[in-house]
Amino acid sequence: MYAIAGNYRSPDARNSHPDFYDNVVLSARMKNGMQGSICGAQGVRYGYDARCEILGENGLIAVGSWPPRR
Repeated sequence: MYAIAGNYRSPDARNSHPDFYDNVVLSARMKNGMQGSICGAQGVRYGYDARCEILGENGLIAVGSWPPRR
């Protein structure tokens, strides 16, 4: 597993919450050899996007939508 994170959009939180990260990227290899990744951000200015995608040999499972429906 490898992860990196940073506080890029919330400088006002740095002093009171030094472990607060508004962006994170994680890459992992499971015991069975499968790979996974997670990326996330909060406080983005373009809107709200929450989704999950699982890619397998026979297709893709997607939870959530992009672009958001209005």
